[in-house]
Amino acid sequence: LPILAIHSECHSTIEMVNNELKGMSMIERDQKWSMHFTINNYDPSRTELIKFSKWAASISRKSASIMPDIVAKQAACILIWSFSSPYRLLRDVATKATINLLQDKPNVLIGLIDFFNDVNDPYIQQRLYAVVHGCVYRGKCCESVELGKKVFEAVFNTPIVRPDILLRDYARCAIDFINQCTPIDGINIKKIEPPYGVNFNFNQCPKRETVESKYHLDETMGFDKKTVFTQNKILSSMETEYSNGVCGYGDFGRYTFEAYLRSWEDCEGYSASLLRNYALYIIFEKYKFNANIYKQHDYIINKLYRGNRPVMERFGKKFQWITLYEILGLLQDNYKMRSWESNNKNVQCKGTWEPNVRDIDTTNTFFNYYNEDNLIPKYEPLEWTHVNNISFKVKHKEKWLTSN
Repeated sequence: LPILAIHSECHSTIEMVNNELKGMSMIERDQKWSMHFTINNYDPSRTELIKFSKWAASISRKSASIMPDIVAKQAACILIWSFSSPYRLLRDVATKATINLLQDKPNVLIGLIDFFNDVNDPYIQQRLYAVVHGCVYRGKCCESVELGKKVFEAVFNTPIVRPDILLRDYARCAIDFINQCTPIDGINIKKIEPPYGVNFNFNQCPKRETVESKYHLDETMGFDKKTVFTQNKILSSMETEYSNGVCGYGDFGRYTFEAYLRSWEDCEGYSASLLRNYALYIIFEKYKFNANIYKQHDYIINKLYRGNRPVMERFGKKFQWITLYEILGLLQDNYKMRSWESNNKNVQCKGTWEPNVRDIDTTNTFFNYYNEDNLIPKYEPLEWTHVNNISFKVKHKEKWLTSN
């Protein structure tokens, strides 16, 4: 399929794939598309899609600029669909690849926003606007007023602004940068600033007894071992430090979920444990996580890839990340935070830099994050330069770092 994407005469085939994938639910798409490039391959890093992504991320600016728009669009479509994957290497390289192809093609990017903006997978929506952000900061897309208006209409000029802190931030920063380069007329620029008015209250969080009785599975209920593991792994992974009363926490729950929420811990009614319960409600009720479908992948992946953010993650972890960013968006709209940098309280959360939750830097071209090709030393030693080796003379050693 990636090979077909770079041939303009295969336009009808790519359109058929686009329409087929868009018509699926998120779970069906994960099962039939995303899993094909993860558990269905012995070594996912050698699949045609990851090779295609690396090629698109590494081609020169000249090659990207002379690529016909129809080819760039087709290639970008295949790359964007790969954003649904829990395979972080593929997702990150594909993001950089899409930016490399489209950063000087705002009209193509506008068409892709039209098509992908309402795809029912927040993982895809997040990275779609990460691509917009990268294209604006790195290429001629910053000159496109039409692109700025399109992002504004798709994200902010809507009855409800999606409560996804990543998507909001990428879109807002992209519009703001375009507006600095070429003023955008005809939009209310104040609407891109938080808060966005999506209502949420801590009282909406269910009790622990409710979520545990409803979502915890057991083999005595007639479920097989893999299904039980896949579902219960989400519950245990989401445990915050004291959510179960005995300090038996999950790594994601304590070191990621709870850590990112700390900025709001001074708010009246705040409880990381209650927000954990609300996260589970979102995963199983809103997004309809189905352990029976994901069990083959998550049961095996958990044994092969360990750690808080391994290269390959469970699909259950994908749902956990989606829910975390959604809850952060809700907190952004309804509660003031503490700034740990300035130590000020009652501060409006402006974006993803505090708390620092942005998961990719779209402003550079580097994509060898995981050292899979051994292109750079994994632990390259760094040393301070001795003052005698500095090329300029320091008159006041105690002041020079803070002086103008």
